[in-house]
Amino acid sequence: MPAYVPILAAEDEETDAVLLKMALRHAGVPNPFVLTHDGQAAVDYLGGAEPYGDRSAHPLPGLLLLDLKMPRMSGFDVLEWLSRRPELEYLPVVVLSSSSDARDLEKAKEMGAREYLVKPHDFHRLVQMVQGVAARWLAQKPDDQKSDDQKPDDQKSDDQKSDDQKSELRKQKSTSDFRPLASDL
Repeated sequence: MPAYVPILAAEDEETDAVLLKMALRHAGVPNPFVLTHDGQAAVDYLGGAEPYGDRSAHPLPGLLLLDLKMPRMSGFDVLEWLSRRPELEYLPVVVLSSSSDARDLEKAKEMGAREYLVKPHDFHRLVQMVQGVAARWLAQKPDDQKSDDQKPDDQKSDDQKSDDQKSELRKQKSTSDFRPLASDL
């Protein structure tokens, strides 16, 4: 299994795909980059259809970068397909589109996209954009893979809740005992 989960991109424009791959490399994102050239190929990858059936060779991604306007199956069609796959609800989908149409943004968000970004024309801005996307979405794990200290309180084990409460009491005590030094006055 790879040290980093792959980033799956569904992008039909070869130039945009190459720029995206270069931007990820320039941004220092270590995750493997998997490219599909249309929505149907992305669905095949995610669903484990051939030629992607071997999960050791084609692991599930930690992030899907999705173009909207593609042949065979659009980005909206991929979002529709994903909405019927509860086993993939953990997967953050970020739409990267050349469309700045507010209706596309609203529709993508309603269909489950976590973020909608318009592709910049400047490579430096693309690098910054993918750095931000990676920081926001690749660092997060599905709830069942989070450690207790990363989970909301209602999902923590009793031991972790107790440790959190003790830690909070220590913080309160240490701040209530705070007395400024003469040099601080």
